[in-house]
Amino acid sequence: MKILPALIFMLGLLISAKAVAIEFTEEEKEYIASNPKVTVAMMPDFTPFSYSIENSPVGFEHDLLNLISEKTGLYFEKSFSNWTTNYNAFKNKERDVITSISYKKFREPFTTFTSAYYEIPIMIFVRDDFGEYLGINSLENKRVGVLKDVFYLAELEAMNTMELVYYDTYEELTKDLVFGKVDALLQNLTNINHLIKKHSYNNIRLASELSLKNTKKEDLRLGVQPEKPLLSSILQKGLDSITKKEKASLVNKWIGSIKEYAGGHIELSHHEIAYLDQNTIKYCINPSGLPFEGLNEQGEHVGMSADYYDLFEKMLSAKFELVKTRSWSESINAIREEKCDMLALGMETHDRKEYLNFTSHYLEVPLVVATRVDVPFINNILDLEGQKVGIIRGDAFVDILRLKYPSLTLVEVDDINQGLDSVKNEALFAYIDTLASIGYEFQSEYFGELKIAGKIDEDLKLSMAVVKQDTVLLDILQNTINNLSNETHREILHKWVPVKYETEVDYTLIWKVLIATLLLVALIFYWNTMVVKIRAKAKDDFLAVMSHELRTPMNAISGLNALLKLSPLDPTQKSYVEKLEASSGYMMQLINNLLDFAKVKNDSFELEQQSFRLDIALHSVKSILMQKADDRGIALTVMSEGLESIAIIGDRGHLSQVLINLINNAIKYTEEGEVSLVVTQLPESTENTVRIAFSVTDTGIGIAEADLKSLFDPYQRVINSASNTSEGVGLGLAISKSLVELMGGQLHVESRLGQGSRFYFDITFELADDHMVSQAIIADGLDDFTLPAGIQILLTDDAPLNRYVGGEMIKNMGGSVSLASTGEGAIVQLQQKSFDVVLMDISLPEMDGFEVSQWIRNHSLNPNVPIIALTAHNLTHIKQHCEAAEMNGFLAKPFEYQDLYRAIYGVLNEQ
Repeated sequence: MKILPALIFMLGLLISAKAVAIEFTEEEKEYIASNPKVTVAMMPDFTPFSYSIENSPVGFEHDLLNLISEKTGLYFEKSFSNWTTNYNAFKNKERDVITSISYKKFREPFTTFTSAYYEIPIMIFVRDDFGEYLGINSLENKRVGVLKDVFYLAELEAMNTMELVYYDTYEELTKDLVFGKVDALLQNLTNINHLIKKHSYNNIRLASELSLKNTKKEDLRLGVQPEKPLLSSILQKGLDSITKKEKASLVNKWIGSIKEYAGGHIELSHHEIAYLDQNTIKYCINPSGLPFEGLNEQGEHVGMSADYYDLFEKMLSAKFELVKTRSWSESINAIREEKCDMLALGMETHDRKEYLNFTSHYLEVPLVVATRVDVPFINNILDLEGQKVGIIRGDAFVDILRLKYPSLTLVEVDDINQGLDSVKNEALFAYIDTLASIGYEFQSEYFGELKIAGKIDEDLKLSMAVVKQDTVLLDILQNTINNLSNETHREILHKWVPVKYETEVDYTLIWKVLIATLLLVALIFYWNTMVVKIRAKAKDDFLAVMSHELRTPMNAISGLNALLKLSPLDPTQKSYVEKLEASSGYMMQLINNLLDFAKVKNDSFELEQQSFRLDIALHSVKSILMQKADDRGIALTVMSEGLESIAIIGDRGHLSQVLINLINNAIKYTEEGEVSLVVTQLPESTENTVRIAFSVTDTGIGIAEADLKSLFDPYQRVINSASNTSEGVGLGLAISKSLVELMGGQLHVESRLGQGSRFYFDITFELADDHMVSQAIIADGLDDFTLPAGIQILLTDDAPLNRYVGGEMIKNMGGSVSLASTGEGAIVQLQQKSFDVVLMDISLPEMDGFEVSQWIRNHSLNPNVPIIALTAHNLTHIKQHCEAAEMNGFLAKPFEYQDLYRAIYGVLNEQ
């Protein structure tokens, strides 16, 4: 026991030697001597303040604690966990100190704060598709990700304007923004920028700095247990003793950003400078590895690694020389044979470490699976068992995947184009590569033929690789990488990788709806590529193509919603389906408005003339919007006294579109009360015509008189502080006005601010003979639609998902269905069997629906079978072609469950 006092005395001498510049009290000296160990809670992912490289903790705070340790004699026993775990451990007295804590008054009972050792602005990050950010009000009703127990959380919760989503880690928070689970996140700039660089995220942008009433910046402090005032005093004196030069050195090392280097700005030893002066560094690349690296048509090095090399030449005043090879595997052989000194980009593997040294990785990219568009989405890499899967020869992941998943059949290819072409030609089932590489190729080829069908768990971590014996070059490159800023990485990434991550939704029970939605997104991208290819064609043809491409996947979404509603659902699942139904309805409304607006502007718009029951049309309009009204607590009423069974001739679809636009706007801008549609017959009616007035009235926010003049202009929206909505693009009223005028009416508005609005118009319709109108019915639920027992229906559609959806609908109605994907396939079945109804998609490959219909009339077992045309074009001249092909009915995609039933019911009644 006599040894302990002696050790304490000697330790005191050491402390005095180290802390000579700090004047400690006798109590403080005794405390240090008796309690030199301080337990401290730190975060492992708080870049650049506390994180890890190669499993070693590094960062600003670690160097700061080292300085304090040198100046005070204390030493720190560190424990690492996420912020919430650290925070709770500190509150429960399990740690002496916590780093990175910000001052808030509510923390004073359990925290003594040092002064701030760094202040960081709190930033608002959003995705590229967020739209214009106009201040904190832009986050109203948005899902906003925040770290649990972050110091400004109470202030955000008190605002009660946004839906806060709480996270344990920065990784989860940032990933969920990338994949659309939140609309925005709040966090410091340095940490999120690091994660953007680390994972090559390129669909996040900085919106603004967060400024709350009581919070301006994130002030990083040391928090100390209040029961240890001497420890708090010692740590504060340690912080105060840090000189401006020492603080500047910490900031420059961990937080400083790269400038425009003219060369020689990296701190190098004399030996390293001499190495660069005397040597030309030879390097190899993957010649077909764009966007990371490759050779252009002139044989020049291009891609991300080329941009890094250009920057390195300026920063180091170094000379780099490319050793050209024909393939990646040839580059690997070249560096093994020491024909080149380094690889521009490479993944560290056990085998490669035998002849290469690697820098820390500075690019981390997800691996994805590319398949044909008709292949189901890949949820797990083991879904690929039993299939041939392509991967580039010599790629690091060949051995990794073979070792980890021996059941996979991996086929090595020379380059990405060979791999994707093999998938396209069905020689391979799938091809594995990085999201960046496949996305780069999809910009110019393969859209509409291939898709990204899933992500696998492994990521590609890319470093620079140097031949084993050249440690000097390795140190130089590592030093250079350490001095690259996040902004530099981001600029290079955005230059070469413009593809975006798509929204990820995790509702397993409704995966088929999600597949259809993703297909729609892919088709919208496809639209962008088609614009260039189709410019030489007539605008009418372009709009017809776009109508088909956008409405076809919407048909599957609408049908799957109906099928889900018919299945057993618990209340939560039912809520999901209702929200999906509302979202798809909104999407369809937007598509209709955009396409119709384009056609009106192009003078190519055509009104359809069909016989229909007005009450059925009104009932359908109400059904579409009832859920949205219920969600907002608004009463929606439709009154059409005296018009219950009137049959008229007109454009039912576009009349409904106008009413939906007007009622939807009324619901959107009404906080409480009601929205009503009143339909009345006017005295101007004659024996053969009827003039009908339509009026949509709400008790909403109203419209200022100054805004009424521009209300019907395109892209105008009601802006009012009483409204929380941000929906729409401002085309609804503009196209409604144009449609009403095309139908012979005028759209008017009456409104008073704060008292509501009334939109009204009247149109003259020809009366229809009763025999011209199918005896369609109005049903309250989908279960009310039942087809005659034993009915046999042939459904022909080249879209696999639409075949599936249509077939399931018919089965649910009680019918028997046979499916065909081509006109030739339909003919084979029609030669073997007699059907009661044929549903015929007119846009089939090779032999189209019109040709098949004419074959049926001349050669089938039942030449008089009713044929219903299915089309996403929805144009009058298409309908005329259908009539010329002796088709009996016409059903425009996307159609609802009840629309399909009425079409079948209608043609059967005509027999």
